[in-house]
Amino acid sequence: MATLTATPETATEPAPAVTGQYLVFTLSGKQFAVEVPRLLQIQSWEDVTPVPGAPDYVLGKTDHQRPKLIVVDLRARLKLDRAAPTRRTLVVVLSFTCNGVFLPVGFTVDSSIGAQELLHEPGSDRHFPVSREFVRGTARVGRRQVFALDVDSLVDASVLAGEATRRIPASGCIH
Repeated sequence: MATLTATPETATEPAPAVTGQYLVFTLSGKQFAVEVPRLLQIQSWEDVTPVPGAPDYVLGKTDHQRPKLIVVDLRARLKLDRAAPTRRTLVVVLSFTCNGVFLPVGFTVDSSIGAQELLHEPGSDRHFPVSREFVRGTARVGRRQVFALDVDSLVDASVLAGEATRRIPASGCIH
C-alpha cells in the first residue's frame, strides 16, 4: 500500500456520489460514515492482544469474543492524530469476507452519531482530512461535512488473508 500523508488533499476529480443509509461517527473532530449493510454491531472498547507482525494500525485481537475480532485503530489507519483508546472509545464492527470466510473487523471511533440517509452534495468534495484513497464520497449533514469511507480500503488484504488462513487455508482475499 502507498504511504499516506496526514495533510488534507485537494481532489482533482469529484468524489463519487454518496447516497443511502450510513452509520455516521466522529473521529478526531471530523464526521465519517460507513455503509449500514456492512455494519454488524457497535460495542464498547475492550483490551486486545497484540498480533505479531501486523501493520501498526492493527491494535490486536479480542480474547473474549467468538469469533475473535481484529481491531483496527482507525485514527492510525487514516493517519489522523493518535489517541489511546479509553472506556468511551467505541468499536464499530464491519463485515469482510476472505476466500469465503466471514471475518468481522472492528474499528475504533470516538462516538457514534447514528444511522442517517446521506445524499451527495456536489462541490463538497474538494478537501479531505485524510488520503483520498480512503474516501468514497462526501455529503453534508446540517452544516457538517461527512466523509463516507471506502470500507474495503481500510484493511490490507494480507491482514484478512492471514486471519482467514488461521481459520481455514486461504489462497487469496476478496472483500
